[in-house]
Amino acid sequence: FGDHALRPFIEAGEGAVYGNTSQFYQFVVTLLYGATGGNGTFALLLAATLGAILYVAILPLAYRAMRPNLERNDRAIVAVIIAILAACDGQLHSLIGVGMETTWAMALVALSLLASFRLAASPSSKATILANSVTVLLVYIVRPEATLVALMAPMGLILFGPNLRARLTALVVCGGGLCLIGLFALACWLYYGSALPLSFSTKTHLLSALAENESHGFGNPWRDFRDMLLFHKVEVLLAIGG
Repeated sequence: FGDHALRPFIEAGEGAVYGNTSQFYQFVVTLLYGATGGNGTFALLLAATLGAILYVAILPLAYRAMRPNLERNDRAIVAVIIAILAACDGQLHSLIGVGMETTWAMALVALSLLASFRLAASPSSKATILANSVTVLLVYIVRPEATLVALMAPMGLILFGPNLRARLTALVVCGGGLCLIGLFALACWLYYGSALPLSFSTKTHLLSALAENESHGFGNPWRDFRDMLLFHKVEVLLAIGG
């Protein structure tokens, strides 16, 4: 993962390549690769497992932050139920075996929900505002397309916030997160020579082929959107409840 990004192609005389979309996951796997003595398979499985553990741990905290007015015992019981449901999700188990960054994306999306609920509870806290903006950046670094999901709760606060202060604070969070993403893209451009990974060029090049496949019944964007919502059902329900 980190070989082409962190070590230039000395033999070919070329620089580092922005080949892996998930720079955050690449960094985690590279560290674990070194810690496991160069065992790439174990490093990938360990990285995906850590992401799943964080996902299961963060969801109950997000619920507790979403419902601060409930009795403490009631919040604890429901939080435990959420953790059990998340831990028993068969799709989560299959993602661990794949070894991709998806479990980390799920964990950081859940973290963005937790940060958003904290923001709704204390919109005047500068630490909370900064934490929300940084969380948006982390989600982008792990999986860029999930940034829209991470911005759902702050954007909802902009539209339906209890007062003007809360709405302006949420607007600052969205703006701050996008600015941090812009700085990250600039850093990638300076280091790699490109602000976007190679997968962006590959996938956009295939758009015409995908459109042709969909016209022949091989794909359905509405079905894919439905599957995405079902896959992230717990986070979606938490966002709607918030």
